[in-house]
Parts: sequence; structure tokens; C-alpha cells
Amino acid sequence: MFRMRGKIIKDTRLVRDTVICISDYSMSRTAMVFQALDDICYEFDLGKPIWLDATIHEFKVHDKARFLQDNFIEHIDFDFLEIDRIEILRGPQGTLYGRNTMAGLINIYTKSPFDYQGTKIMLGGGNYSAMGISAFTSRKINGKMAFSLGARYRSNDGYFTNKYNDKSSGDTKVGGAQFQFQWRANKRCKLAVNFDFESSDQKGYPYNFYDKETGKWGDINYNDESSYRRDVITGGVLAQYIHDRFMFSSTTSYQFLDDDLHFDQDFTPLSIFTLRQKQRAHTVTQELVIKATPEKRWQWLAGVFGSYQGQKTDGPVDFRNDGIRLLIAD
Repeated sequence: MFRMRGKIIKDTRLVRDTVICISDYSMSRTAMVFQALDDICYEFDLGKPIWLDATIHEFKVHDKARFLQDNFIEHIDFDFLEIDRIEILRGPQGTLYGRNTMAGLINIYTKSPFDYQGTKIMLGGGNYSAMGISAFTSRKINGKMAFSLGARYRSNDGYFTNKYNDKSSGDTKVGGAQFQFQWRANKRCKLAVNFDFESSDQKGYPYNFYDKETGKWGDINYNDESSYRRDVITGGVLAQYIHDRFMFSSTTSYQFLDDDLHFDQDFTPLSIFTLRQKQRAHTVTQELVIKATPEKRWQWLAGVFGSYQGQKTDGPVDFRNDGIRLLIAD
């Protein structure tokens, strides 16, 4: 039988631990490794990690591997109507783009209101009551100033049903808006200001129990509230000066995050214990870059990056009546 052990370690402390067993010998060892890793991530509520070169080497040599923050990427939610191009930078980019860029960087460039004017509307729908609408407009004020404005909304029912109340688990609603303003004072000086707001609300989580002995999954059946609400505000200012011999740019960004998580920790019809985690964070980054103009024979680049994050998190665990009875009274 193939076994893989997964652990979450934070500040040298073991936070969670599990063992996945696979007895399907028709699978190759590589397939078993990936299947076991998927099961571990599912149990830990993590996204699938990326196998970096260092991770692969470590697994080949020691038959184990560590997945750090750089092995995971978050889902990026954006409006496709605004995209002009996507730039992928491979390899470490920490010198100019700060932390969490060890594996590379993805730059998503939005359309300039100077290069595109007009209005676009996109509608969509699907099963599980899925629907979405987004609109984008871009206008020139004059030869030096232009702006763009967009809005989006999408929603869908959950893909699973909570047996306890016969309601869908995972209903999602997401809405947002964005604004961009550009000023080209002259051929040398440019200024761009952008703003984005997004609010999301998700109801419930389709978690259920897995019996390792029988290999069967139980029903999704829990009574206490499980939901996640998040508001994110992001703003940025880009100032650029183009000299005959060099280009200088300053990028300042700010992000405000406010979320509220309700979690039925036992995921049973009993009121054992719940978690409510509230988080509020302020993040500021500053980047200064100076580089040679493209037509110069010798190309050079220098930059400075700094960031600050202030975060407050409150996550009390509430033991309910059934929890006190089962864990304490009995």
C-alpha cells in the first residue's frame, strides 16, 4: 500500500497532520504521488501546488518535499474586457518586484484609454444558475487626458447540497468596479491613476467526511453557518519621466482587505464548535525603477522596492452545547 504523509508546519510548530493511503496498484508510482498530494491539499483546504525545480530535486533525493508559499498561486479574478496583453517573466524577480516572486511574475496590462475608445458589454450564463455581466467604456477627454470605467457582476449556485437544510452549498456572488485615469503632460512626463473594488460573498463549504477503511465519502451535512465575505480595494499611481538617456518610473500602490469567515468546524448536524475569523489588512508598496532607453547600445536597469503591511486578525473558536457535552462533560 502506498502511503504519503502531509504536514503543515508554521513557526516550527506542527499545525496539521494527515496520512493518505492508496491501494490501487494499477496506478504508477508517479500517479500515486500526484493523487495523494491532491487528497492532502483537499483535506487541508489548499490549492494545488506548483512543482518548482528545487521541489522536484528535493523529492528525487530525499523522497520528500517542502511546499512553501512560492509553490502556491492564488486565483486571479479580473475583467477580460480590459486586458491589453499579459507578460510572463520566468525566474526570480525579487530585485524589482519584492517578495513572493521567486518562481516568476505575471504582469497583466490593461488597455490604455488613449489607444482604445468605445464601449463593450459581455453577458454570460450557464447551469447551476450561473450568470455574469460586465461592461467597459473608455473615452478621451482631450489630447492629454483620458479615462476608462468598468463594472462586473457574476453569481452561481453551489454544486453540492447540504443535507441538513436541503440548500445548495457554495453559492457565490461577486461584484466590482474599476476606474483608470491617464494624463500625458508632454512627451516626457506621464501619470496614471487606477482604482479597483471587489466584493464577494460565498455561502457554505461542501466539506464531508472520508472513511479510509471503506474508501467512501459521507454526506455534506452540517448545521452551523459557513460563509465567507470579502471586500478588497486596490489603488495605484504610476509616474514616468523619459529622458534622452534613461527612463525613470515610480509606482505606488495601496490595498485594503476586509473579510469575515464563518466556519462550522465539525461539519456535522451537531453544534460542537465553530470558528469566526475576521481580518483587516492595509498594504502599501513603493517601487522606483531607472533604466536605459530602448535605443541605447548598452542596456542597464536599477531599482528599489519596499512594502509595508499592517494586519489585524481575530479568530475565536466557539464551543457549542454538543461540543461541551461530548468533549468536556462526557
